[in-house]
Order: sequence, then C-alpha cells, then structure tokens
Amino acid sequence: AGGGAGDGSGSQAGFHSPRALTLMPDGSLRLLDGGAMRRVSPGGDVLTLVGQQQTLGRLVDGPASIARLGFATHLTVLPDETAYVADGGTIR
Repeated sequence: AGGGAGDGSGSQAGFHSPRALTLMPDGSLRLLDGGAMRRVSPGGDVLTLVGQQQTLGRLVDGPASIARLGFATHLTVLPDETAYVADGGTIR
C-alpha cells in the first residue's frame, strides 16, 4: 500500500514493515507492522489494533489503547481473537 504507515481504506492505507500475517475465520487478516498489530478487513479497510507502526523498540505494557510492541516477530490469533505475540526485541 501507500508510502507511509496509516489506517484507511484501500490505497489510502499505508504500511511500515508488515510481517506475520494471520488469516482469520471472517476473512480478515491480522498482521504485525512496525511496533503495531493491525487488521485488514475483507473489503480492504486497515485499522491499527495495538501499538503504533513506527515505534520499534519502544515497548509499553498495558491495554491495547496504550500498549506498544518492541520488535514483534510472530503472531498467532485464536478463533476467539485472543492474540499471542512473540516480541523479539524484549527480554523479560
């Protein structure tokens, strides 16, 4: 998609460094993008669920509204939408 990271529809959405795509039962995709987890709907709408795309290495624990991923590398999402993220930039 576009030249920068951002939510939106179709070509108005952008990605920073997408990886770890997971296909959901409803046909949407979950993916990791920079320091964020994002959703792409079957219609092409992109929404950031957790974190910010351009915050690699800036880990913040907490609920989705404030959480930031360090350098997430792997993603598994269960059918009930519980997400498990392997964050390779964080050792705890």
